Amino acid sequence: MPSKERNLSLDLFRTIWLLCIVLAHVNPPDFLFQIRNFDVPFMVIISGYLYANLDMKKPEWNFWPYIYKRFIRLILPVWIFLSIFFTYFWWLAHFTGTIFPFSFREILWSYLLWDGIWYVWIIRIFFIIALIWPLSVKLLNKSRHKYKILIFIYLAYEFIYYFFSKLDINDSEKNIITKSFFYIIPYLLLFFYWRMLSRTKRKWIELIAYISFAIIVAWEIYSYMQTWNIMNIQAYKYPPTFFYLVYAIFMSSMIFIYIEEFKEIKNKKAISTIKFIGSSTMWIYLWHIPAVYYFQHHSTNIYYLWKYLLVLAFAISLTLIQQKIFKQVLKKTWIKDKNKKFIRAVFMG
Repeated sequence: MPSKERNLSLDLFRTIWLLCIVLAHVNPPDFLFQIRNFDVPFMVIISGYLYANLDMKKPEWNFWPYIYKRFIRLILPVWIFLSIFFTYFWWLAHFTGTIFPFSFREILWSYLLWDGIWYVWIIRIFFIIALIWPLSVKLLNKSRHKYKILIFIYLAYEFIYYFFSKLDINDSEKNIITKSFFYIIPYLLLFFYWRMLSRTKRKWIELIAYISFAIIVAWEIYSYMQTWNIMNIQAYKYPPTFFYLVYAIFMSSMIFIYIEEFKEIKNKKAISTIKFIGSSTMWIYLWHIPAVYYFQHHSTNIYYLWKYLLVLAFAISLTLIQQKIFKQVLKKTWIKDKNKKFIRAVFMG
């Protein structure tokens, strides 16, 4: 598709991801919570789609500048946000004479993108995949059997995790291994899978959507006959295993198929809104965290839809204010072009 249309599609993908993941954090009804359960793998799939045409053979492509760009776009904004977030609550506790609500461990693990305030763990996944995929692509490209390799790795992953989950080992050790190895492998496989699939014809994506849908229906019928309950997709998310991954592939495939319907959008406000959200997902996501944190500890009885709209309004408003401030900063003539580029990447991406 043409560049302009492709960019709008990518912004729309990111917008869908953001709307789904914010919805998950405002305690929606269970059926909505289950439906939006494709959000995290969908963002990984978007990354695979985005990097599909990145040519690492070009002379100007270099690994370390690439990693530096990923660091300032993914890690640095999170660290800046966390510093603001924890400083605010420290100041609030000091001013009101209350107890600071976060332990040293929670703060440390937050900066390490491990546990802590929890919402930032997803950034760890994206960054590790960004670190791994250039080397992995080079290795994978040397083989004529890319899909077979991916299938073999996936089957090995499911097999190893099944036996690992049965091991009687310390919970903390199991937690570390699970969140490092068993979180990364399935998301990395999704990344490679869609990176290759994005270069194929639409009919293959449609076929995959039909097959994954048939698997979901069959699995749900079997589950209902056995337990009289609908399958809980969330139960297969930590770490991602077969049913969760199949559902994510189905939903992502359907979005990719029907996203073409939005190519004819004429409303300028709709287009500008999609482009703003799609290009600002990092900071909108980060600024939604304090709003969600507030609703989790105060006003818990508010209807989820109101919470959803208020959280989005809060996060988008702060992001707009932030961007306006830094647009004014970038107009300063004494700031070097290199530093302006850095400011755009960190505060306006």
